[in-house]
Amino acid sequence: MKYCGSKTGDERWRGWRFNAVRTLTGLLHHITTAGTYLYEKHPEPELDVALAPINQLPDDVLCYIFTLSCCEDAVHLPFNDSNIAPQITISYVCSVWRHVILSMSSLWNDFELFMDHAKDGEMLIEIVHDWLFRARSLPRSLALKFKADDSTLGVLKSEHWYKNIVKRLFSQFRFRKLSTPWSTNHWIQFLQLPAEKLSCVEDLHICCINPPSLSNFGVLPSQAPLDSFKKLTKLTSLRLDQSLRRAFRDVIYLQDSVFVHAVPWHQIRHIHLSIPTSVFFCFHILQKSSMVLETCSFVVIGHYSRWAEIQTLYAEPLYCPQLRTLGLDARLLPGQLFSAMILDPILLWIRMPNLKALTVGSSDWTSQELVSFSSLVGMQDVSNMQLKELTLYNHRSTMDVADLLRTFPSLKRIELLGHTVLDDDTINQLGSGLVAPCLEELIIHCDDIDLGELLRMIKVRSILGRRDVRQDNEPTPFRYVKLYRGSDLEEVPEEYRESIEEINRCDVQLIVELWDRYAQA
Repeated sequence: MKYCGSKTGDERWRGWRFNAVRTLTGLLHHITTAGTYLYEKHPEPELDVALAPINQLPDDVLCYIFTLSCCEDAVHLPFNDSNIAPQITISYVCSVWRHVILSMSSLWNDFELFMDHAKDGEMLIEIVHDWLFRARSLPRSLALKFKADDSTLGVLKSEHWYKNIVKRLFSQFRFRKLSTPWSTNHWIQFLQLPAEKLSCVEDLHICCINPPSLSNFGVLPSQAPLDSFKKLTKLTSLRLDQSLRRAFRDVIYLQDSVFVHAVPWHQIRHIHLSIPTSVFFCFHILQKSSMVLETCSFVVIGHYSRWAEIQTLYAEPLYCPQLRTLGLDARLLPGQLFSAMILDPILLWIRMPNLKALTVGSSDWTSQELVSFSSLVGMQDVSNMQLKELTLYNHRSTMDVADLLRTFPSLKRIELLGHTVLDDDTINQLGSGLVAPCLEELIIHCDDIDLGELLRMIKVRSILGRRDVRQDNEPTPFRYVKLYRGSDLEEVPEEYRESIEEINRCDVQLIVELWDRYAQA
């Protein structure tokens, strides 16, 4: 079945295919270099280009080649010398190629705009419009990203800016994926768009410019009734991020009726909220989306003392059979005394048998113990999961690496950025594969760990992995290891540098660097 165009025929193709397509790499090189010559306005060579084999390819073959050339990433605007979309380059080669690529709607429906200067906003929006127009009836994907300075933020809050986007983009096209900064009043107006526009949205990413009044998520019932959210019939992914410039401290509570009860949580498979939410609101979302939820992350504000209330509200543990990835970030509100083990209730009262990746930590360096080791053990016991990735960051309690590796024997990646203990016996067992035989990536803060023993273990395990014939009981070799050392320590001693270089020659990416806690926050 043909993609587009009119040049077909097996006879022509059989006669030209050997000379026309010697290697795909060479053909793609011709595609990209041809446009470069045109941009530089070189004089055309005196050749009979009509007879060139590349000009004899059927349109369906050209379509396939153009797709390979253009499908790597979304198109980024503005263009510069090192960033010219392949669609532009190809369309300038010749009239035939231009006709073919302009006929391929699927190459014009994904766009990413970065606006560095607010004064260029209207011009860039016009370029985005002209680009997406070529996608014809296909749903589009659009990401608007902006430099977080005062002038740009001022423009984004203006009514003129929003009306221009609605007029040139939202009112004319259907969007499948949409990522954009919003002020509160613009979010209200967005929900007033016709159902035929909102019903296409599957992936919605909102970056709040200004702190919304989260008691109603900045939405008054008279302005955006509950039915407005029902227009999002295909919404399966929702991400709500904080301000472009600085975080704000409002919290979403369970009684925040419009945002909590109006959003169709039951159909959303991917939920990521970086605005602080109460632990009760987290449970509300998990309950509503439990049967479909696949990935989620929350910034949690709460107290461990509320654990009894949670057990009262939810007599039975929540069952999330599809949940694969969970991220929990505990934070403080101004003046709040930290409640130890704030994240324990979520881990203990949710059943996640298919969880593969767990991230637990805190962006507040004043925090205390986030989660107890006994809760991690209890979570594993009741869910019987096969966890592949575990990340614990900024935790103040001391974590025993040996206990973690024995609790989660299926781990392929572990990242521990906090107080850790790793004794020599465990290091030896890691090298031989008696513990964590599947571990491929290790990222660890190793102030209190013998660096020499660690390097010896990594070297032994890497050598085992280089054998042509591996035994069934041999461990998986490391692929990536990053060791953080305290910022008050000296550079890596000379005696260890030769071992590091030797390990890196064993197809292991090994990095040893000083710890900067502020860079990791």
